[in-house]
Formats: sequence, structure tokens, C-alpha cells
Amino acid sequence: MNLQEIIENIKSKNLSKKITFANPDDVRILDAVKQLLSEWHSPVVCGKDEELSLYKSVAVEKLINTSDETNNVFAAKCLADWEYDGIISGNRDSTADVVRAYIKNIWTEEQIGRLSSHFLIQTSLGLFLVADAAIQADPNAEQLAEIALLTAQSALKYWFEPKVAMLSFSTSGSASHPMVEKVQQATKLAKDLFKHNDIHGIIEWELQLDTAVVPEVALLKNPDSTLKWKANILIFPDLNSGNIGYKLMQRFGWAQAIWPIIQGLKKPGNDLSRGCSVTDILDLYYITANS
Repeated sequence: MNLQEIIENIKSKNLSKKITFANPDDVRILDAVKQLLSEWHSPVVCGKDEELSLYKSVAVEKLINTSDETNNVFAAKCLADWEYDGIISGNRDSTADVVRAYIKNIWTEEQIGRLSSHFLIQTSLGLFLVADAAIQADPNAEQLAEIALLTAQSALKYWFEPKVAMLSFSTSGSASHPMVEKVQQATKLAKDLFKHNDIHGIIEWELQLDTAVVPEVALLKNPDSTLKWKANILIFPDLNSGNIGYKLMQRFGWAQAIWPIIQGLKKPGNDLSRGCSVTDILDLYYITANS
């Protein structure tokens, strides 16, 4: 399944959700709202009076004035009060600002220690979920295992069978280093979390990236693999490697990316890139509605 098929599957469900845009003073958001209205969706626009004036000639069902609070905080509070089904922000703000507003005002899921994120990246080798490339800077083994669990649960929403590669510079013990040991411990913990949460998928010990996705390399380096070079979830060991890795995929591999999709909130709140296109906004709207 590719990214476009996932989007079309979501659209075919005719989800009746009210998703809030928190940074409306942007022609890209205006164009996306017009497109959504033409498809019979009901987007909500949240902003100051002068920002909402852009939408007075558009048949938006709900315009929310944020008064004296920042748009992100006000929209997050509305979401926390269960008035709406999801929130999209970030086209004007940094990820840090967006996530701070969400953390302070939207409850996390029970038994979730920290928020994380995944990216959907369509490449020449297929569609991958990449985590975490936006939020958790230096997760310990327990946090890395939780990222793997949450990303696998996200994959199920996209009709994926989770096939998880816990990435490292080592493959199945080929190197010895504390950074490798962290990934090995995280893999052990993630396997237990998968069983406890009834996740049916594949997760292997630490792997180099090429071993996770290239048949010739996998057969040479990891011949007894159950993953068999067919990973569709790539768990990076820290934010440095994750953020650099996804940007290498996007810029050098001409990959299409939707990012970052936040994991661990009770209700979906997602973050756009400040360089997003109208297509990116629409795709994230559908994914948020399906969360």
C-alpha cells in the first residue's frame, strides 16, 4: 500500500470529523479549507478577528475567535474539552511551540510516558513509518520501546502489518557499544510491549538500515532474519539520526513525506511543517480525521 492509497482509503470512509486549523492567517490554509468544503468536510478555523476575516466569504461552519490567548493554546483547550475531534497547527510555528501547547492542554493516553511522533515517507522502496524524528531528543531504552509500540499502533490505523526495524550501526550484535546496548534493550522491552498490547507484527534486534530494507544485504548480514528486509517501520535511536535520516530520504531520494504525526495524545493534535504545501495540509487533515 502506498501513501496515496492510504489517503484515498481514508477519504472513502466519509469521516464526519471536525478538525480545527489553529493558524489560519495563511493562504495555504485558506486554499485547503476551500478544497475540504468542496468535498463536504466541516473544517473549523480558529484565530483572531483579523485572521478570521479571510474566511468570511467562505462557507465555514465554525469560526472560533481566540481572544487574548495564542491560537495554539486556545485550540488545544477546545480540543481538550472534547468540543472538536482534532487540531492541526505548525504552518506558522515551530514544532516546539506546537507541542508545548498540546502537552499543557491535551491529556495523554493512559500508560503513555511521553509524546513521540512518526513520519509517513513514500520512497522508491515503498512506504515507511519513521520515528521519532521530531519530538524525543535522546530516548532511553524504555522510551525507545514505547516509540516502537506507538508507531506500530499507528501503522495498524493505516492497514499495515507492523514490521519494525530498530535501527543502529550494528546488526544483531555485530558491534559492541553502549549506544548499541540501548537499542538491544529497547528491542527486548518492545517485544514485551507488543505481546502485552496484542500487536501482531515483526520486531527484530538492532539492524543497520540497509539490512532492514535491501535483500542482498539482509541475506549477507542477517540470513536468519524473520523481518527479511521487509521493514515498513524504521525506529531511529535518537532525534539526531531520525531527523537527519528522514531529511536525507526526502531531499536526496525525492521521497514524499507527511510529518510529524504526534503519538500519545488522547485526541489527535498534529503539526505541519512551516514549508508545507496545500497537498501536505490536506493529507494531514485526512490522517488526523482517521486517528
